[in-house]
Amino acid sequence: MVIGTNEKEQNVISGKGRARTGAKGIGRFALDRLGSHGTVYSTCEDCGEARSIKWQVDWNQFDMEGSILDEIPSELHEDGESLRDVLEPVRQFSKIHQALKAIPAEHWDTGTAIKISLLRDDWSRQKVDQLNTILGTLIPPLRQRELSIFLFDADAAESYGRVDPVILEDYDYKLEASLDGTDMIHFTIYRNELDVGAIDPELFRMGDMGDPPFDDQSFQAKKVTYSRKIAQLFAGTAQDFHRKVEEIGPFSTQLLFYKLRSPNRRDSKIYPYRPVRSGGRKAWLDQFGGIKIYRDNFAVRPYGEAGSRAFDWLALGHRVAVNPVAASRKGWKVSPQNLAGTVSISREANKVLCDQANRDGIIENEHFGIFRSIILRIIQEFENDRSHIHKNLNKLHKHKHKTEAAKSEGSKTAKRIVDQGGTPTAGDAKQLAEAYVAQEEEIRELKDEQSMLRALATVGTVLVSFSHEMGQLQNTMGSRSSALVDILSSYISPDEFHDVPDPFNPYVMLQEWEYADTRIKQWFTFVLSSIRANRRRRRRVSLKSHLRLASGLWAGFLAPREIELNVTFEDEDEAYQLLAFEIDLDSIFSNLILNSVEALLSSRHNGPRRIEIHVGSVAELLQIDYSDNGPGLDPSLSDPNQIFSYGVSTKRGPSNESGTGLGMWIMNAVTLEYGGKCQILRSPDQQGFHLQLTLRGL
Repeated sequence: MVIGTNEKEQNVISGKGRARTGAKGIGRFALDRLGSHGTVYSTCEDCGEARSIKWQVDWNQFDMEGSILDEIPSELHEDGESLRDVLEPVRQFSKIHQALKAIPAEHWDTGTAIKISLLRDDWSRQKVDQLNTILGTLIPPLRQRELSIFLFDADAAESYGRVDPVILEDYDYKLEASLDGTDMIHFTIYRNELDVGAIDPELFRMGDMGDPPFDDQSFQAKKVTYSRKIAQLFAGTAQDFHRKVEEIGPFSTQLLFYKLRSPNRRDSKIYPYRPVRSGGRKAWLDQFGGIKIYRDNFAVRPYGEAGSRAFDWLALGHRVAVNPVAASRKGWKVSPQNLAGTVSISREANKVLCDQANRDGIIENEHFGIFRSIILRIIQEFENDRSHIHKNLNKLHKHKHKTEAAKSEGSKTAKRIVDQGGTPTAGDAKQLAEAYVAQEEEIRELKDEQSMLRALATVGTVLVSFSHEMGQLQNTMGSRSSALVDILSSYISPDEFHDVPDPFNPYVMLQEWEYADTRIKQWFTFVLSSIRANRRRRRRVSLKSHLRLASGLWAGFLAPREIELNVTFEDEDEAYQLLAFEIDLDSIFSNLILNSVEALLSSRHNGPRRIEIHVGSVAELLQIDYSDNGPGLDPSLSDPNQIFSYGVSTKRGPSNESGTGLGMWIMNAVTLEYGGKCQILRSPDQQGFHLQLTLRGL
């Protein structure tokens, strides 16, 4: 009954090689919750002739007013009964008898039995069913277990037995990953979603589907295995992050993904799914879904428990809400309701992942935050794999059905019918139907983008709403420090503060305030110039004038950071005009410059800091060559054009939070809208970042 002993911390592994659970020394008091009287029988190897030790306590004594823990008596004495004798009365139930009979004789030499009497609850059939479910989540359902749990009920002797959660092996995807305790994560992905025999062979002749792990052979094997360094998965992270990953230690995870709805007729034509019984999946996930943490093969509650506040402890639902795109789009995020899985840690290997004092989960320190981010990055590997396949299947379907041609022909047919009248032919109806399907797909994709851009537009709306107030504040900030200096100097001379330390010198303080005001004023100038009404109207824009104005606006931001911005033109007499919204051009150049600034200021770059923009023309296209002399794209990006995908970012902040992954995606989307394209230029002998983009000129 001694509280808080550290015996389990000193001796983590028992003599039989099992990890001892518990740490705070208060778990035994949970017996009081179940019943008012408790008896513990323990048979040990060195108990001598007594065979067992028997301990009894009456918990009601603790309810007496003024009672003190050391004054409450409990009985502890030697007992002649063995563990087998103690359990003899329950052998009347055939299932228990069979279970006990199967235990080898030598296993009865040691062990513990706890008997709880005068129960505090009425154990109805419903509560026993609920207990059976809860017990099923305490041990990992997805691997060989060292611990077995049996449940029996005297009122339903034949209804229960060994507690085994129903394992639903009919998954669509399975991901196994293990961190080896150094700097490497090993992945195995099992693809079980598609009917491989029904996949069009042309899929594997598409540009990014011919090589492993997306080639035909990988699909036939239904399994891909590879490894990634932590530095690749968490590009740009500081050395302190990698040190903490090593301190966390090795752990493994296993995740299962299930679709909850049968595909509709349209999706079935695009994606050759295996037939599944979606109804049974939902019932199973409601009971056993969620990602649970197991320490030494025993659950750490309440992570992944249905109905608990920690069911979605990885905040997967929030990721879906922020980016609710279909699986055929880059950046797709999985819903927590579609996942079941385990994360396996151990007391000995993961010492920094300690339980809270109330045993309600793990202490949420910096190590636990990094632990979560690693698991999220592991999940992202599955998301990238599935969305890559779905994107290419969708692309192949569009190509096969000639989406653009269908839209064009359907538009012509509709116009002819409207203009000329008459009854549409069967051929007309077919063309209109194909055009409708193509248009519906395009609308759905545009809605996905619209939901993401709506949040970004809100920021601009707020800025417009407050532009008048911001303009007034901008005027005030331009002169308030100098006005205060004039007033102060009429009362007291600056010379009287010559021996006063700078932190206490009002003139030095005002000088620092003036510098800060100047920086804020420059930011106001930049923001307000970006949201002027004329920049939100499509008109003829001189790229030369636009870039020279932008260069001036950026100067106040770049100069204190010692970054030089050079803008040059192939023909100084050419205006390089295009029909555009100026705010779209801001999106292109602002995102590029901001990325360059972060790269040039990073710890990976030393030396001078330069950004170069060169404008020329090729035929009817304006060609813009953009470069900086920073560290360049992170080497973790095997395909440099990945940087244009939604949600892809190699930025890392102080708390290891990545960038938004929106900037380059927006820039690329704007460029495509103006009939151009973006291309990353990267060669082994080149330093820095190099990009070439084209826009359709006038």
